[in-house]
Amino acid sequence: MANTWHPQNGLTLYGRKPALEALANRALEVAQLHLADSNRPGGIIAQIIAQAESRNIPIQYHEKQALSRISKNGRQDQGVALDINCPRFGSVDSLVSGDPSTPQRLLALDSITNPQNVGMIIRSAVAAGVGRPALPEKGRGSARAAGDQGIGWHECSAHP
Repeated sequence: MANTWHPQNGLTLYGRKPALEALANRALEVAQLHLADSNRPGGIIAQIIAQAESRNIPIQYHEKQALSRISKNGRQDQGVALDINCPRFGSVDSLVSGDPSTPQRLLALDSITNPQNVGMIIRSAVAAGVGRPALPEKGRGSARAAGDQGIGWHECSAHP
């Protein structure tokens, strides 16, 4: 697994439960785990560290303020952030420029600022067979998208 990460080719996910779920999903390319050095050892933090270590994912410890700059949401990051490579990030144009006879399922999200809502919507969409939500560059919750005109689609795992 390549541990190189760039925000245009991936996303930073934050929060304890989302991080643990992402680390358990071996289909995701996790580049790095970021932890606040103020986290208490044990419990879910110990589980997160164990998952990262079992996958040989680098772990970086940061002061709380430095971690909030990484997560871009210090109030809700819970002292945990993950950099995830999404090699199939692309522009909306590349998503809809495929074979016109093949049906496309696209979910476009805009101005959703609550990360829990973004996560819930994406999980529901993937469960319903929509594996490629389109997210704006700004005005979205916890997901980061890249693409032309500030909009891109994201598909970080092997969902249809």
